Amino acid sequence: MLRRRGSCESAFAVAQAVVASWWDAGRRDEVIWPARLGRVCADLPEGEVAVLARDVVTYPEAVAVTTVLCDRLWRQRVLEDTHGQMPHTLAEVPRLLTELARRLGRPWLVEQLASSSAGALFAWVRACVRRERGAVSEEEVWAVPVAHRPRGLAAQLRELRLQHVGSAPVGGRQSRAEQAYQVGLAHARSYAARHGHLAVPKYGRHEGFALGPWLANQRTGVAALPIERAQALHRIDPWWNGPWPISWRRTYHRALVHVQKHGLVDATAGFPGTSLALGEWLHEQCSRYDDLHVGQQRLLADLGIRPAHARSARPRRNSLAQAFAAGLDYARAFAAVHGHLATSKSTRQDGFPLGQWLMSQRSRARMAEKETDRSRALSAIDPWWNPPWPMAWQRAYHHARKQCGSNQLLVPGDGFAGVGASARSWLYAQCALFEELHPRQQDLLREMGVTAEAAQARQTAWYHPTGARIDFAVGLAHARDYVGVHGHLALPHPVQHNGFPLGRWLTSKRGEAGAHARRTPAPWPGMQALAALDPWWFPPWAFAWQRDYHRLRLLLIAGLEPPPKLRSWFSEQLAQRHALLPGQQRLLQELRTSLV
Repeated sequence: MLRRRGSCESAFAVAQAVVASWWDAGRRDEVIWPARLGRVCADLPEGEVAVLARDVVTYPEAVAVTTVLCDRLWRQRVLEDTHGQMPHTLAEVPRLLTELARRLGRPWLVEQLASSSAGALFAWVRACVRRERGAVSEEEVWAVPVAHRPRGLAAQLRELRLQHVGSAPVGGRQSRAEQAYQVGLAHARSYAARHGHLAVPKYGRHEGFALGPWLANQRTGVAALPIERAQALHRIDPWWNGPWPISWRRTYHRALVHVQKHGLVDATAGFPGTSLALGEWLHEQCSRYDDLHVGQQRLLADLGIRPAHARSARPRRNSLAQAFAAGLDYARAFAAVHGHLATSKSTRQDGFPLGQWLMSQRSRARMAEKETDRSRALSAIDPWWNPPWPMAWQRAYHHARKQCGSNQLLVPGDGFAGVGASARSWLYAQCALFEELHPRQQDLLREMGVTAEAAQARQTAWYHPTGARIDFAVGLAHARDYVGVHGHLALPHPVQHNGFPLGRWLTSKRGEAGAHARRTPAPWPGMQALAALDPWWFPPWAFAWQRDYHRLRLLLIAGLEPPPKLRSWFSEQLAQRHALLPGQQRLLQELRTSLV
């Protein structure tokens, strides 16, 4: 066999792992191996015969499995049976199981293996599919995961002999990994008991435990998952590792709850009785039924959707217009009270989820190539129901507009007197960023009295503390004004600028930037804006050094004689310049040029 096919050596390692797992399982229908074991155990120590004779007894089956695995024809049939999709169980490769049962003379093997969703054979089938997709190399197809490799004979014998003399009790202390797995498994049982499934969102938590990430890790490494662990999860939820998105299973479970309450869905009648979103989702599954995974088709059958139903399914078009009309009535009622449609996601109007409904309408409007009848109807209620800027800005605008009144104009120069603290901070930030706003945003601000000329006053306007968290744009505006006068941002912590605590604000920003750099290599969001004002606003050396540098620099620019202490500091830095950082050396060279 090795002479005929070069890949047989790798295939034999996979086959050995497969038959070793069957040997360890001790299947009750097996009669060939016990008889063979009786013929070879005469000269072997009693009690150790099952370990020592494993590879000898299972050798013929390992060779037979090898002949199938290394046959290109059978790999092609595996791909045909799975339709190029990742299998959920070995039942999706029936021809492979039938062939193995025939060659091994064990007809019962088909039924025994069909429900398997773990082990060396399952991992090999998945690897064949992934190889066809180009996701793995040919060598990885024959790689046997550590958890599925046959246990070494020496280790098993040592364990048996220690147990015989009473030195190693069976079921000893669990490893840390096993303890962690048992904790996750307990939370999985608790979640399934409450929700009926294990379709936990990727970042979902249950009773404080990160169950979503834990299950995602188990799914990612399912091919290498020990058989007993995979079986434990399978007993909790047979579809815990379906080869489709978790979101699909979660929506399916909502449909299953509907079926349990109201009976099977009627696809041919347009899914009457279901909610709008659920009816649309069910019709979408029917429209792409042939492309779904066989497991998904099996689950849909539990809802009453079989191939014949899918082909004759009708969409929920009749109720879409009625649902929109109802939502429009609620939108009119909300606007009549508040004067706008700048709702948050959680906003409800008389129990109707208006915020979620408007989010859906905005999404549809942005996907449409041109204005639709629906968007025109909503624009008639509020022209800015779907602005090209974030809705948070629109909500803050209406909040400030409500505080200043419909006829009262604001005066930025007096610090927006008469306006609440949060609205005042937001308005000051708009002045600081006025030139960067959308033209229509600027128009809306002008309606309140915030014009381009008034916004320019931000450079000299006196800051009024509000007690609220300082907006970054407010601090940036004062930093820009300070740099325009002093040329740097190396100011001490107590320094204020026009009443604004600029020194304290910059210290906090340096702290945020440092903490961000320790967590991730990605740039801190505000780094670019502050570095554009002063490249050394957050130097990698002591900040006292940077302040002394700028004190000396400003004195030289003004044509004044530096005090002896600063001259001495400069001489010391020149003497040890080779120990300084490149940026410090460059700054010192500029000072040296100024002195000359």
